[in-house]
Amino acid sequence: MSKSRKKPSEQQPESAAKTGGKGRPTPKRREAQKAHERGLVPDKKVAKQLARERRQEAYRRQDAALAGTGDERYLPSNDQGKHRKYIRNFIDSRWTISEFVLPAMLLAIVLQFVMLQFVKSLPLQMQQIPVYIVYGFLILCVVECVYLTRKVNRILENKFPEIQDVRRGTGRYVLFRITSPRPFRRPRPQVARGEAID
Repeated sequence: MSKSRKKPSEQQPESAAKTGGKGRPTPKRREAQKAHERGLVPDKKVAKQLARERRQEAYRRQDAALAGTGDERYLPSNDQGKHRKYIRNFIDSRWTISEFVLPAMLLAIVLQFVMLQFVKSLPLQMQQIPVYIVYGFLILCVVECVYLTRKVNRILENKFPEIQDVRRGTGRYVLFRITSPRPFRRPRPQVARGEAID
């Protein structure tokens, strides 16, 4: 008895059907998961570089906003809001005694040093004159800050009634603004001295 044998041409479709037509074996589940995780998690160096670039871009936007040449949306949170902008314009549109406190303190330190080193014959009360001047400036600064804060608070309540707690932090904001010499104020002044503000 002779067994029938299939021709080679008849065996090829069966082998092709078994391989599924992919030409490679199906990967195991563990290998597939590892490959998937590698695709989701970027390289650490690339991630750090992207994060650094985002921080630099945010810094550039904020610096431009503080310099008055950028979008005010990128200002620090403490400087954002139309009521904060009004406070800045209110302070920048006038002369204040407090903006000379820091220069006066620096001058007093230099003067005190000179008097102690080269003018030792002066009485002690005379040598303390620079200290008294600084104390006088500080007292005037406190009085001016209280006066301007109360005045600004009244204006803000009438001008921006839709803002809740519009008076929150006003005193601190006014103090920092008036004690900073005008060239060093950030955000930069947008109004001239004596200019009328709305």
